[in-house]
Formats: sequence, C-alpha cells, structure tokens
Amino acid sequence: MTLRAYFSGILENWLFLPEGFDIHQEAPTLVDSFIDMLRFSPALRLPLATPVQENAE
Repeated sequence: MTLRAYFSGILENWLFLPEGFDIHQEAPTLVDSFIDMLRFSPALRLPLATPVQENAE
C-alpha cells in the first residue's frame, strides 16, 4: 500500500503540473528516497521473529 500511495502521489502531482518538476531527472532520487523510507522507518519495519524454542525433555 505504501508503494502505491507514494508513486501514485508523485504521478498525480506530475500529471496535474508537469512543469513543476522533471520526472525523468528526479526519478532516481525519488526511487532512492522511497527505498530509504522502507529501510529506515521504524513504523514500516517488521518485528524480529522470535526464535522457536525446543521442548525441554
């Protein structure tokens, strides 16, 4: 959902005002920014899986 919202917002802004920014020139930075957001946002990080404990016999 985050990916779709991010890119649809960028495309919507560009379609309504294409002279506002050069999408071809800005694309690498926009993609890198999105990847950084996914990598470093605490709200978007999955919790670490808890290790499976073996039965103590």
